[in-house]
Amino acid sequence: TEPAFASPLWRAGSGWRASAPAVVAERAFATADGDVVAVRPAPVTGESARDADGTVWVHTADGTWALTPLSRRAADERRRARRERGDAASDPRLAAPMPGTVVAVHHADGDAVTAGTRIVTIEAMKMEHPLTAPHDGTVHLDVAVGDQVRLGQVLARVDPHPEGTP
Repeated sequence: TEPAFASPLWRAGSGWRASAPAVVAERAFATADGDVVAVRPAPVTGESARDADGTVWVHTADGTWALTPLSRRAADERRRARRERGDAASDPRLAAPMPGTVVAVHHADGDAVTAGTRIVTIEAMKMEHPLTAPHDGTVHLDVAVGDQVRLGQVLARVDPHPEGTP
């Protein structure tokens, strides 16, 4: 017999929560170029096959790709390493990783900052969570000390400096 976890219900990639919308799981894959792509389960509009080593081959009208499955941790590590190398464009928005309270604003609106500089710190679940600049640029704040923030709320934006300026 087939084990319970092999049921289509478990492979569907969605979940439910009481009084909340369904959560759709993402799978992360590495392309041949080393890029990380996240895929949500969706109807396949092409053909796919899986090698013995786990590589997924996807063929559509646009081409054929080899995708190597990655764990969530491996995908995050690759994205972080790529961002640190400066290979990928970074999002200028700094969003709250969880609901909490702004306990520190480390720069004034309009300040020039460098990548990795602390911009805002929020406190959530008795822990402090610093948000840092994703790249060099100018800070634009949307919050002040004492503000209550929700999950995903944009707290600040770091606009990159125009080319040729420090």
